Amino acid sequence: LKKIDNVICCSKSSYEVLKKYVEKAQYIRNGIDSDSNNDDVNFNELRQKLNINKDDVVYLYAGKLSTRKNVVHLLQQFKEFSNSNEHIIVLGDGEKLEECKTYSNNNKAYCMGI
Repeated sequence: LKKIDNVICCSKSSYEVLKKYVEKAQYIRNGIDSDSNNDDVNFNELRQKLNINKDDVVYLYAGKLSTRKNVVHLLQQFKEFSNSNEHIIVLGDGEKLEECKTYSNNNKAYCMGI
């Protein structure tokens, strides 16, 4: 990586680790501040629609819903091991979409095709 002209990390946390080894590394932010004024997403409205309290923890998976990505297993494990104040939102499309949607019934997991 030291020989590459433009090293860009996909998060600030990965940058913090890498900058010890590669001085010219940069990063891009990969998250959204839910308290910011964002015209595209109304987080309070979405939380209310999904019955998620403001202080609850929300995990997000966005990507292909395929056997290879193992999202069904993720949802199975989440259902079994998550705390009552934790929720997961799965966004994506693929051959496992309908199977993922079967986990949307427990008010802790939400699967939405995009």
